Amino acid sequence: MLIFIKLLLRLVAVHLVCDFMLQTDKFCENKRFSSWQLYVHSFLVGLLSWIVLYSPGILPESILCASLIGVSHLLFDGFKSMLANRFRKEIIDNDKLADAQFNAFCIDQVLHIVVLAVATSLFLAYCKEYWTTCDWEFYSADKLILLFVGCYLCCKPSNITIKLFLEKYKIGSSLAKSDTDSIEESERKFRIQNAGHIIGSLERLLCFVSILVGHIDIIGFLIAAKSILRFKDNNAETQTEYVLVGTLLSFGMAIVIGFLTNKCFVLF
Repeated sequence: MLIFIKLLLRLVAVHLVCDFMLQTDKFCENKRFSSWQLYVHSFLVGLLSWIVLYSPGILPESILCASLIGVSHLLFDGFKSMLANRFRKEIIDNDKLADAQFNAFCIDQVLHIVVLAVATSLFLAYCKEYWTTCDWEFYSADKLILLFVGCYLCCKPSNITIKLFLEKYKIGSSLAKSDTDSIEESERKFRIQNAGHIIGSLERLLCFVSILVGHIDIIGFLIAAKSILRFKDNNAETQTEYVLVGTLLSFGMAIVIGFLTNKCFVLF
């Protein structure tokens, strides 16, 4: 069971690097079956997965499982892009479109994790010699990889999840960009969103670290400090709801990630 968790953790790290760290918004929008971006992305996922799984004597099995992961990325991302384009053309209601985008993102990520778990299980089932041939010195970095996964989950993946959730329930809709906005207004909203992403990532990282070092009381200090800083900014009810819901989601996700990471540290 422990070797399964360690291998799965490495594949999740590859998934985070390929699906979030190495992808821009424009790159994601162009991931169609007719575009080169989708195939480059899928090949990179398969290649890095193979590097993680490879060990002397089990070359065919590692290639097969890495191919399963790469091909699944190709199919999932290709169909998701196809459905997204169809939704944009057919769904006029922005509320329904935001709902569809949030659901598509969640389903896509769940399917990717399920495929990684299945690939890990198949790999270990057909490669029993892996227990004796794997490079255990390579696995001395388990805690560093776990720390990377936990920290990065608190950044871009959490930002995207919170953003789509708020759009789904029309929270802070006045801060969303509109075609009728002036250039100055669009730039102002862009700066606010960027600042929100940076602040959210930093507060989640601080919350995450406080859980790892065993000082959960720091979380209460962070929430209180943020409340005081936002106290003067009470000129808009929608902004208050936006900040409140976003803060609760942000700290909630960081707490869950922190406690799960702590549990894995105990296992390792």
